[in-house]
Amino acid sequence: MASRHLFSRSDPGLFDAAVQLDAANISFNPETFDQPLPAGQTVPLDISAKVGALLQGTVTATQAQSLLTAKLKSAFGSVAADTSVDINFLLNALRDDANYTLDPMKLQVTLTSPQQFVQIMQGSGAFRVLAAYRFNVRDVEVSP
Repeated sequence: MASRHLFSRSDPGLFDAAVQLDAANISFNPETFDQPLPAGQTVPLDISAKVGALLQGTVTATQAQSLLTAKLKSAFGSVAADTSVDINFLLNALRDDANYTLDPMKLQVTLTSPQQFVQIMQGSGAFRVLAAYRFNVRDVEVSP
């Protein structure tokens, strides 16, 4: 039995079309869970960050690392439930023009729990904070 092709590469215009989606037309539903957490139970999330920064004046990488660690602890220690944490949230939380200039393309924050991880960086989506999340900054790496 001979195979039949409905289309061939020689059909004019068939493979010339492209589809481009507008970001405004792409959305995701909020996270849903099959069972709620028992009352009072929390979900620990470890935070590690890789930060590209241009150090100002006499600021050392160790000093910048301490400053960035403190800023991450402060930001995630006070973040409210239902907040969307994205690259802009992180850039605003970590900003310290007197000591360093952040490179947005070299900022990557990873949130890790026993069952999953999320990376927040330039071009990624936002992470929605739930009331049960408890954040712990584990590691901050600073590079030029």
